[in-house]
Amino acid sequence: MLFTATAIAFQAVASDEKKCSGANGRPSREQFAKIQASTIAADLELDEATTRTFVETYLRNQKEIWKIRPPKDAESDDTKNLTEAQAKKIITERFAHRQRMNKIQEKYYREYSKFLSQKQILRVYDHEHKMMERMMRRHHGKKR
Repeated sequence: MLFTATAIAFQAVASDEKKCSGANGRPSREQFAKIQASTIAADLELDEATTRTFVETYLRNQKEIWKIRPPKDAESDDTKNLTEAQAKKIITERFAHRQRMNKIQEKYYREYSKFLSQKQILRVYDHEHKMMERMMRRHHGKKR
């Protein structure tokens, strides 16, 4: 089963290989999400049909998250030079963003519950959390 899920993952990515974004040949955001989903599916040891369903659902989830990216001014690191009004705007925008994120997470929790066990869903969330931590470490490592 693990082999099948991994084979499906690489087959899906290979078919999109020609569409790499950027001159450096890196995978596009969509391709990267597909790789993530396929890796998670392989770890969960899902059968072929469930892997396909999971990957499709995971990609829809990611696309919704990408659509609600917070505005640039909500990501300010320079809090010392803000006015009170600017600070309040950033805080309220962050709250609104978290609420939108929670709605998406609840929506896809219900979707995942249709074909994954609760333990599997928890493992999906653990994988996502670990991937985000890794990406943040790399991002902050490049800034220094």
